Amino acid sequence: MTESLAGSIRFLVRSGTSPLPGAGIWTSINRMTWYYRGYTDSVGSLIVMDAPLGLNYYIVSKTGYNIATGSANVPLSGGIQLNVYLTKSLSVMSADTMGSLKIASDPEGAQVYINGGILETITPVTITNIPEGDYVLELAKDGCRSATMVRIDRGQTAILTASLYTK
Repeated sequence: MTESLAGSIRFLVRSGTSPLPGAGIWTSINRMTWYYRGYTDSVGSLIVMDAPLGLNYYIVSKTGYNIATGSANVPLSGGIQLNVYLTKSLSVMSADTMGSLKIASDPEGAQVYINGGILETITPVTITNIPEGDYVLELAKDGCRSATMVRIDRGQTAILTASLYTK
């Protein structure tokens, strides 16, 4: 009998007591390379079937909500369930808390998503007047995806370049 090298994580995403469909989920084992896992369904659920055993980090985001991050230990016995709660975002928009984000991709022309919400823009692009904070940035083109966390600091321009080629 061969032991499985992966387990499962069932994410149940809520806002208060209500299910939160459409929340994007990313996982990582090293917090450097993040893998897009999909969006929660109508009952706020998403099951990651190929989660490596041991410590897994996660990011859950949805436009209009604060990002939730954490970690989970996937046991040898197979799977776990995580209840993740997102709170509504209360951004205060003032000039002294804004920053910018310069995004490039290879190849150019990738669709840009921030915190799971699609922007009506493609790379290369510079986005200004972004409230200070942490964001999940995803780029997608021709079936290739790249996701990462990016920090926007007031008065600064964060720069991100992503390669979107299959390996």
